Amino acid sequence: MGIIKRVILWCTCLGVVTLIGITIAAISLTIRPAAEYKSADVIVVFGAGMSPDGSLHAPSIRRVKRGVELFNAGKASKMHFTGGRAVPNGPSAGDQMAALAIKLGVPDTAITRETESLSTLQNALYSAPALTNTTSAILVTEGFHLPRAAVALLWAGGPSDLQLATSTQFRGGIKSSARMILREAAAWWFNTARAFGYTIGGWIGVSEDIRKGWLD
Repeated sequence: MGIIKRVILWCTCLGVVTLIGITIAAISLTIRPAAEYKSADVIVVFGAGMSPDGSLHAPSIRRVKRGVELFNAGKASKMHFTGGRAVPNGPSAGDQMAALAIKLGVPDTAITRETESLSTLQNALYSAPALTNTTSAILVTEGFHLPRAAVALLWAGGPSDLQLATSTQFRGGIKSSARMILREAAAWWFNTARAFGYTIGGWIGVSEDIRKGWLD
């Protein structure tokens, strides 16, 4: 077997294994009652997109509501929202999610925001300064996205004591969920390459501003 065929075979095998892993993770990460979580320093909610006018998409709304549920149950005294802008100079998902949480009763003084990120890696990296003095966190996003988001947060230096809270296991119906799982599988390897490039770039002296752009 030629080298090219071997590479294709290995890539295909890795892709299949990744798809299976994501599906199993999403199925196993069920929506647990808030009472089952131990107390943490902060609840971290990753954004899931919004319209240019600032209207949060349904997945983002569900993530916020899940985070607020945990906050109201006394599982943390702080919440952190992370998400950038759909259009330049527009409202940020971080701000819009925080505004929704405030409408749902969370005090503004209990909330921190990150408003510039455009990817899961940037969600994690740009949130790190706000999480500097925390040692434990509850991370909120969808089940299929939770493992990648958790790895990203740990890679960025986030709290090592990390609990995972599912807003929903999948997204939409069967076809929509299948598309999201395929996209998530590709994102795992794309993120791995970008994170590796970011780290290597730092070793050889590439400025942080340039390297952050690699994570969009």
